[in-house]
Amino acid sequence: MDTRGFNACVCPECGESLSWEDVRCLATDDAFLRYDTLSTRTALSSIPNFHFCQRCPSGHIHDALTNPIFTCIACGNSHCINH
Repeated sequence: MDTRGFNACVCPECGESLSWEDVRCLATDDAFLRYDTLSTRTALSSIPNFHFCQRCPSGHIHDALTNPIFTCIACGNSHCINH
């Protein structure tokens, strides 16, 4: 993960991509937590209109076209999505 990125984890013997389950079984607790966090953020980022809070790790779907001000439902922080 340190040299290729979290989404390029492969078996050192055969070169096959490792699944989430493979990484969970093989990685240290710290490495897996990092992998899981990054893969979750990547999956959420692919959802249309999903935005992350700028203050906390939370986020939710918010239509910036109808209202550019995002207010986090977890911590209450507000910020403009357009700026």
